[in-house]
Amino acid sequence: MPTSPITPANSIQIHGFNVWDEGCRERLNQTDPWAERTIVSNWSDRIPLSIKMCGGFNPATGLFTAPDVYPDYQILYAQEFSTQQIPVGGLSVGTNGMVAALLSRNTIVYRRLKYDLSGSNSLGEIHIQYGSESAIASRTISVWTWADGKVVFPLDNPVIQTQTAVLTLTRYNLSALPTDLNFSLVGKVNNATFLGAAAGTLRYDGMADDKQISFVGVNAWSASFRFSWRSTGWNSLFKPTGDTPGWYLITAKDGVTKPYATGNFNQFYDFT
Repeated sequence: MPTSPITPANSIQIHGFNVWDEGCRERLNQTDPWAERTIVSNWSDRIPLSIKMCGGFNPATGLFTAPDVYPDYQILYAQEFSTQQIPVGGLSVGTNGMVAALLSRNTIVYRRLKYDLSGSNSLGEIHIQYGSESAIASRTISVWTWADGKVVFPLDNPVIQTQTAVLTLTRYNLSALPTDLNFSLVGKVNNATFLGAAAGTLRYDGMADDKQISFVGVNAWSASFRFSWRSTGWNSLFKPTGDTPGWYLITAKDGVTKPYATGNFNQFYDFT
């Protein structure tokens, strides 16, 4: 194989590797900005260079190594590294029986990340979808009165609308899935304010996961935690009778047991 034409004198260095910079393409907007940078490296450098540029989960430290930022627009991070052989000087049989070339043309795609790089505990994304539920006070008891003071006939009692929402919290680049935490909290409601929802109004409905392989070849997980919010709370029931009809907390006859037990939802941020 001929000697590489890339030398320290005619190249730049990225992570200690000598490369030629062939320019870039950019799309810079508010919704989905991206950039592509093309560099030429020695064929033998392409794999270690991709690992350095695109980052990944480090099992030795338990931390996620941040990918490179795009130099001219530093909200974009290296997300994809594609290569193409440049058959200068011909092809040969390389390591592992793969065909090898002297040089590699590499295209790096930079995009926004879906998680916070301010620490090892990535905050992830929160999605909210609002809805409503209907409840009928009673069809047998007069609950309401008209403006003129006359009683509303029970069959005419209006449907009561309560506000609801589905919240999904997604965490990225986790070293393991919190299955024990998932099973310990599923079906419970929050014991304190969480994601802006007051205590008792948010019910945890379970987890969905996705397995990924980082650029350093290590398993990394993303987990989406689903919650249901109810404005009136999950342990409340509409009381149609009495001096002040409305939503009231309820318990079993023992005065202690509630329909939904409570749990500490802040634990969803306590793991990496």
